[in-house]
Order: sequence, then structure tokens, then C-alpha cells
Amino acid sequence: MAILLFSIVCPLAAHIVQKLPQLIDLALLERLIDEFKVDGVVDIVLQACHTYNVETSLVGRLVKEKKGISYAVVETDYSQADVGQLKTRMAAFIEML
Repeated sequence: MAILLFSIVCPLAAHIVQKLPQLIDLALLERLIDEFKVDGVVDIVLQACHTYNVETSLVGRLVKEKKGISYAVVETDYSQADVGQLKTRMAAFIEML
């Protein structure tokens, strides 16, 4: 089962418009991991979006260290250029689970 936890929003704009102190609600992520008995988390980062990329370390720490489950980070610009590479990486991640 796959769950899209966060809609794709430009975090810089979100910080400016909504004055959000943190983009990712780690408590919510932790609750959803427990509730759905998640085996692995894939963190999708928009290429060159440094705001999301900074929070990747917080998510990774929660997922790997605290919850002890598999974690992968995928950086993409949402073009068709990296589709093959992403398919290969996701297939390997799923196989690892």
C-alpha cells in the first residue's frame, strides 16, 4: 500500500505565505508508520529544492533510527529523463523489503 503523505508544494512559497516553521509533521509521519505498519518510506525530493532536502535528514533519522525501517531518498525534477533510473531504484527498494 502506498500513501502520499505530503502534496507537492513549493516549500519556499509555503514558508513565505503560511509562515510554516517546519514543512514535514514528523509526529504525523510517525503515527502513520505505526498505524499502517509501514515497511519502508520513500522520500521524494524536488531537484534543487533545498528546503525539502534539508528536512530529508530529519525524516531519515526518524524512519531509520527510531522506527528501524527501510528508507530511500529519490531526487527528481519530475521530467521523463529519469524514469528508467527511478523504476530501477524503486524495484530494488521493493525487492529489499
